[in-house]
Amino acid sequence: MENSCFKVAVLFSVLWFGICQTKAQNLVPNPSFEEYSTCPTLQGQLQNAIDWVNPNHATPDYFNECNCAFSGPSVVNLCVPVNAIGYQEAKSGNAYTGLFTFSYHVPNVREYIQTKLKSALKKNSKYYVGFYCNLRDELCNLAANDIGAFFSKDPISRNDLFVIDTIPQLANNRIHPLTSKIDWMLVSDTIEAGGDEEYVTIGNFLQDSLTDTISVYLEVNGTPSAFWGYKQPYYLIDDVFVIPLDSLTDIKEPKPLQGKAYTANGQLVLELEESYKPINLSLSNATGQTVWQHQEFFTQGQRAFSLPLLPGGLYFVEVQCGGGVLRQKVVVSQE
Repeated sequence: MENSCFKVAVLFSVLWFGICQTKAQNLVPNPSFEEYSTCPTLQGQLQNAIDWVNPNHATPDYFNECNCAFSGPSVVNLCVPVNAIGYQEAKSGNAYTGLFTFSYHVPNVREYIQTKLKSALKKNSKYYVGFYCNLRDELCNLAANDIGAFFSKDPISRNDLFVIDTIPQLANNRIHPLTSKIDWMLVSDTIEAGGDEEYVTIGNFLQDSLTDTISVYLEVNGTPSAFWGYKQPYYLIDDVFVIPLDSLTDIKEPKPLQGKAYTANGQLVLELEESYKPINLSLSNATGQTVWQHQEFFTQGQRAFSLPLLPGGLYFVEVQCGGGVLRQKVVVSQE
């Protein structure tokens, strides 16, 4: 991918506002799944969302506010925002889709969604592409950090329930954990078209053995537990976009900050190759919760910051400054 910092949701909340202001052209039809042919009443009715199809024999779901008016034993609760898998407001509008990206119980089973773009991508042209996702299933104790989008000249499909084995042009960076059950997480990047790609398919294109998974703690009867629940990460998808970069007038691509971060002796050590001031620092745990933040003016070189007492384990550090970002995994040793 050309620029990993395009995957940072905080920065792109600003960028997305700019896109809306410039009325950039989105090549994805029905991008937030608002338009439907028939209101969904059962699971696996993705096809009810106009312009979207299921490319294999699995059963991705379609949620819409219209379902709230239905009731009865033969109707599945696919309402928005309250439905059979919990509560989640749409990123925009009143609809979204849902799919499994991994299953511990059935090897290599996958769900995907696919649509035909309004026009084919132009050879060597650059596009800003992405979507928002949210980890759902209140019983799920596993997240999968691999999800992406594959662009193809022809529709891709598979006549079973399993992995579509291909290499997506857009793939989530694993240092951006997809663990939030509250916030919509942005997966995005810039791509350069090979030419004539007319279809986009969203899902996990990696085999189980290559998929990066992470435990997500649950509360079962008020007690935290990481060992109970379904190990089948289920993600809601909303606001899919494919936007020609030449339509983004007045918007510049942020650049990655050059440097590194690591922990030592209870401190976060930051090394930057240039002077950046001011900088914003944050540290998040494996479930996406921010556990430490700091802001100051920073000069070129190395600086150590004292951290609060934290449980040992994997953390994610993010440094933001002047439209640039540095994001890395760090390990905090058990005290």
